[in-house]
Amino acid sequence: MRVVVVFIGGVSGVGKTTVAVECSHKFGNSCFLDADDFHSVQNKEKMKQGIPLNDSDRKPWLEQLVKVVGERVVEYKRQEATNDYVIFCACSVLKLSYRQYLRNSLCRSVDGCIFILLTAKTQVLLQRMQTRPGHFMPSTLLSSQLEALEQLTDEEKRLGDKSLDTSDQSVPQVVSCIVKQLKSQL
Repeated sequence: MRVVVVFIGGVSGVGKTTVAVECSHKFGNSCFLDADDFHSVQNKEKMKQGIPLNDSDRKPWLEQLVKVVGERVVEYKRQEATNDYVIFCACSVLKLSYRQYLRNSLCRSVDGCIFILLTAKTQVLLQRMQTRPGHFMPSTLLSSQLEALEQLTDEEKRLGDKSLDTSDQSVPQVVSCIVKQLKSQL
């Protein structure tokens, strides 16, 4: 039995949550987590006010995410299950240091961490963000997220991480591509 965490990452509006939820439905033994659920009230307020988060804002958020993923792993292992288990997590993971922190922090409790970094053209992202009423992340913060975004390194790609441009693809196409890739890796 293996437990693997798949982080579906990218900037706001790229489709992380939608894609991660759909991927979790395609895999038999899996669950979905949305990292946005673990932001502090203060972080959400900052973003609502159009103030970008910095590394010190994100540190406790990433720590909480590691804790929650660890709890899910423990819950699953307590069931004495024999099937592989995949945790799909929608999480921006904009910077290499965030991805390294998550991978290094989880390496003792899971059998693997895979990062799928979704990308899209800026105009597509803006259009998607403007059609999400009530979301705490305003489209005015997109430029700061694009500036903070660090593409996958060659080393990350060697570990099995991938980038995927979603600009001209439907959600089912993106999900199909990811599921196919994951089934070949797992």
